[in-house]
Amino acid sequence: MIPTISIIRQKDSLKTNFTGDLIAELQNRGLNVMLIKLAHKKGAEFSLKELSKCAKKVADLILLENFSGQILEDLSVAKVLIVKDKLEYEESMRKHIEPLLCICSYSPLEAFNENMNVLNIKRDLYTITDRVINFVNNEMETINILDKLAGLDCGKCGYNSCLSLARAVKEGKASIEKCVPIRLKNELKCKIIVNDKEVHIQPFVSEIIRKSVLGMISTLKGVEIDGNEAIEVRTHQ
Repeated sequence: MIPTISIIRQKDSLKTNFTGDLIAELQNRGLNVMLIKLAHKKGAEFSLKELSKCAKKVADLILLENFSGQILEDLSVAKVLIVKDKLEYEESMRKHIEPLLCICSYSPLEAFNENMNVLNIKRDLYTITDRVINFVNNEMETINILDKLAGLDCGKCGYNSCLSLARAVKEGKASIEKCVPIRLKNELKCKIIVNDKEVHIQPFVSEIIRKSVLGMISTLKGVEIDGNEAIEVRTHQ
């Protein structure tokens, strides 16, 4: 997983060079940025997981453009919202866009109420960049915790995803021991290792695989199985 931010505009908003300016400022501060722009929305397929795999070795941050329909409710993607006026601001707020890093505009700030906290893109680009970098740093802490979890999204920890648990661990509201597959890993009698990396599995899956393998082995000539044996499945290149 890589920190991901979507640039969201209302349909009527003026096309701007904001994304290019933001990328330039981020690169000046040492971040490698991958920009992914959806040109044709009709029939487009989107997988953030696959995008992250592609970007993992070359980018510190993924910026998305024109993906608002696909990621608006995705809490793993932060949003930077560009609005033209009060009307666009109010329309956007009704959509409950989260997590929202900032709201910005090329329009004069006098066009908005003070409590709207709208940033001016030309004047406040440095501030916007700061918020993006803070998000990346915070998200990397979460991702480092996420890498220590099973990644099965089984929900047995009480959270709806491993990412939610990782964020709770980061905030001190939970511990990695809440992850049931990790907590029970040493009690399982089946271990699967693919390309030198252990694959996390649920206890019931572990038993299905173990008993299936033992069942097949028991049919071999000269093999005696009592059914309590532990097994290890390992792949080799």
